Amino acid sequence: MPAGIDRASLKAIERSIDENQHRPLPKLFAEALLLRIMESLGEQILNCPERLALLYYHSVRTAVEAVANEAAPISYLDLLKVFFYFDCCWFCCYFLLFVHF
Repeated sequence: MPAGIDRASLKAIERSIDENQHRPLPKLFAEALLLRIMESLGEQILNCPERLALLYYHSVRTAVEAVANEAAPISYLDLLKVFFYFDCCWFCCYFLLFVHF
């Protein structure tokens, strides 16, 4: 298991998804849309799918914690983190192409 991920928290999220508790239809649609976006991004960064898995874990954990705290459910994917990763990848590609060749 990757460092920084609590096994009990991950099991609680898995159980809530399996039992489909506290998740209305619009919420399920939003999760399906988020999963599809992440799959599309995953196709672009096949060399690092665990990065997307970590972002998805944090966004789902935030939603589960909001429901547990009886707050309004909040789900988000921090696209700045995702695109920062893309910028780093492009910089590395340019560096390898123009400096080493």
